Amino acid sequence: MNSYNVKLFKLITGEEFIAQVIKERNGFEIANPVVAVQAEADQLQFVPWVPMAARDVKIVILYEHVVLCINTHESLAKAHKDQFDESRIITPNIGIVKS
Repeated sequence: MNSYNVKLFKLITGEEFIAQVIKERNGFEIANPVVAVQAEADQLQFVPWVPMAARDVKIVILYEHVVLCINTHESLAKAHKDQFDESRIITPNIGIVKS
């Protein structure tokens, strides 16, 4: 599995969401689950699937609760990675600023 794997899930409850799959074993361990909602005429916005959960929480979804697990459209996967992939965060060099 590549290092940043985004999938679209549909559960037996009918819920649909996008999440990063961390690993699979007896189910899917996921991070950063979001629902895509229409923000404007041609734009989508991500909102948390579990809004009260801590940002860094990992969730396990058992296989028997999953109806569908497929790759997302490339643009959705890229948008998810851009928003959540911590390896892409750039931190400034620490030092004294001289003018």
